[in-house]
Amino acid sequence: PWVNRGFSWLPKEQNFGNALIRYQKGNFRLFYKFDYFNEKIDFYNPIVESQVVPGTGILLFSRDRRFFTEKFYHHLNAVGKVAGSLDYNISLSHQRQTRDLEQFNYYIQTEQETNHTEQTYQDTEILYSTGALGNFFKDKSFDLQVGYEFVNTNGYNAAASGLFIGGSGQGNIKQRLENYDVFTAAEFGITDRFSFRPGFRYSFQSKFDDQWSASMGLRYLFDNEIEARASFGRSYRTPNYDELYTYFVDSNHNVQGNEDLMPETGNSYEASIKKTTFFNSDVRLMNSLSATYMGIDDRIELVLTETVPTWKYEYINIDKYKMYNIATSHQLEYHNWMIKAGVAFLGISKKISSGTAVSDDKFLTTMQFNTNVAYTVPKWNTTFSLYYKINGKQPQFIETSVNGQSQFVLQEIESFGLMDASIKKSFFNGKLDATLGGRNLLDVVNIRSNVASAGTHDVGSTSILMAYGRSYFLKLTYNLNF
Repeated sequence: PWVNRGFSWLPKEQNFGNALIRYQKGNFRLFYKFDYFNEKIDFYNPIVESQVVPGTGILLFSRDRRFFTEKFYHHLNAVGKVAGSLDYNISLSHQRQTRDLEQFNYYIQTEQETNHTEQTYQDTEILYSTGALGNFFKDKSFDLQVGYEFVNTNGYNAAASGLFIGGSGQGNIKQRLENYDVFTAAEFGITDRFSFRPGFRYSFQSKFDDQWSASMGLRYLFDNEIEARASFGRSYRTPNYDELYTYFVDSNHNVQGNEDLMPETGNSYEASIKKTTFFNSDVRLMNSLSATYMGIDDRIELVLTETVPTWKYEYINIDKYKMYNIATSHQLEYHNWMIKAGVAFLGISKKISSGTAVSDDKFLTTMQFNTNVAYTVPKWNTTFSLYYKINGKQPQFIETSVNGQSQFVLQEIESFGLMDASIKKSFFNGKLDATLGGRNLLDVVNIRSNVASAGTHDVGSTSILMAYGRSYFLKLTYNLNF
């Protein structure tokens, strides 16, 4: 039986917990939120070794591992007024995550574990705060907001973090990332129908050059509950700690950070129109149409770089990235029914350079469709929900070797659908909510992927592990009102 030892998706056990305390008096509101997460992943090594034990014979064993992740998250938020009329909103949060590795030999015949070693291979601590001050003027046609945001990430990465994915073992990595931002936004109400909102942010960086962003948003209210919006702006995104430094293993992939990443910079444009129609107090229809275009230099992305012997991903900078998205959504509320449907058409163009290989920058298009149906039975305090999403065929370039030369070839992932369902019931006048549901009811696990290279060569086809398969959950929420 040990010939087929191991799992395509590693077994995992997860525990979640959270608590929220809120206080309000007059214009002052304060809340504290705590989240806890614990995960254990078991790796059953498919490589079986043998050992000759005098007086016993040949024993079969594998070098197995367990991965432990623990996260703590504290969030404190205060909202109120200062100096009589100024509105303030301040948040402070602290997050700590540790990853531990346990390695041991597992003897298959005797089911015994020996030679245990344990080590913390990743430890990341984040301190984050943001605050804003607004309502400077009594004139409601004009408003100004100023604020700040800072992020301080202190991380530790042991050499062991690379051992189980073929790391270089160059020693421990300790890094600190900091950015301190200031921003301002204003809103001008030119008329009761037309308003615009400019904004600006400047970021002081510890590792990269200082960055800035600016935006402009426009809104116009037509008759018959029609609202039109448009926005454009220039922005940035700097690499986070995981993208730069960490090596980590998810259920079936080898994923590596890249210390040489550069910040993203780009421009975006968006326009949308929304209409709400009230037929009567029990029937409402909402329709929307939106279009987005985005162009980014040095976009940070997780790219598939190898498929043999395992799927290997690495964070890299995409030289040129362009994206357009056209989406429409429709929601009908009829008595106790809520029906929502939407469709989106997405086109992405990437120009990727790697050594002598350069990808084609043509637009690759895909389609997505989603729908959500919910029915509420008031006398039972129960809501039944069904969610279904179709992901269309998704083309993408991957880097591979063809006749000894590095090339980017076009890969097409077949379309697939995901379905979730749940039943939510309230007890004790809404104090206790119980939700029972199922995810991925269609039991999607493997998605076929066809890869064809440029020219006459055929790289073949394979499958991608997309999800665990069907699963079920029970969620209980209790609201304490002191």
